[in-house]
Amino acid sequence: AQVAIKTTKQDSFNLRHSGNVKYELTTNAMDHQEHNVVLNANLSQFKNSELYNLDILIDYNQYQFNQNSTIVGLKPQVSTIGEKFRINAGLGIFIEADTEADFHFYPIAEVKYNIVEDIIVPYVGVSGEKRRVNYASISKENLFVANNIDLRNTNERFNLYGGVRGTLSKKLSFNLSGAYKRTADDYLFVQLSDTNRTLTKEYHAVYDQIDELNFKGEMVYRINEKITLYGQANYFIFETTNEAEAWHRPDLKASISGDYNLKDKIIFRIDLIYWGEQFARGESNNAPINSIVSYQTIKLDPIFDANVHVEYRYTKRLSAFVQFNNIGGVNFEKYKDY
Repeated sequence: AQVAIKTTKQDSFNLRHSGNVKYELTTNAMDHQEHNVVLNANLSQFKNSELYNLDILIDYNQYQFNQNSTIVGLKPQVSTIGEKFRINAGLGIFIEADTEADFHFYPIAEVKYNIVEDIIVPYVGVSGEKRRVNYASISKENLFVANNIDLRNTNERFNLYGGVRGTLSKKLSFNLSGAYKRTADDYLFVQLSDTNRTLTKEYHAVYDQIDELNFKGEMVYRINEKITLYGQANYFIFETTNEAEAWHRPDLKASISGDYNLKDKIIFRIDLIYWGEQFARGESNNAPINSIVSYQTIKLDPIFDANVHVEYRYTKRLSAFVQFNNIGGVNFEKYKDY
């Protein structure tokens, strides 16, 4: 459930404000419940050519296998807007509270420069945040996680990024970017050794500090009013601190999609998806030596998937859709044993 409110007029202090509250209840086959309440709010004010912003976050989560925890975030920012540039600077202040409170501070900065009117726009920036990891989010990513999975919120210490976006014609737009980020308490999916083979197949999370280098390319090509093509590719280089590999994270993700819009009533969409090779953690090789255990590394084959989506729009607010996944019936292993 979600409720949102937004002002369309400024108040006597020349402020605009908006906010929303979201509640999510998650249950599983064992009737374990998770409650998550998230409040987001924004205050903004224009003064001359500068925009002042304050983003507010309150995120409360309760799951019976983990401590209740609350994340409070404040992001004061100021943006200077010129004829061809925009500069944004601020600070991310996060408090994570469970049995005790921890404070985290992150830089926020971004510079955009419009070289040619929306044709070539280079940008560079830095950010970071404390990010919620709960049973709902982690089980949507991997359906085979254990009920008692260890949950920790990730700490994105910094994310340095830059790129260039623009339009080459009325039909073709693009975005090329690169990013380097460091995340502490980043989760990786592994299976634990157990004499019960059924339990062994469940996935748990191990946490590590991971450095990630990412190169990304995006393209949108509008053939005509009815047909639009989308392309995206991501190449990753991971460096882990404790684990041998970044388990179940492919080094390449690519997709091509196409939309066919029939009189804005019926929308056909096809998605072609490719994931490159990835590694899974296997059985331990030996008994612990100086508290260090080594594991087998298992390589999983690349994945190719094709999906079809059909939507009927009865009105602008009411529609129905049907989606067919893996229409080729291809057997692939996204996670080891699944």
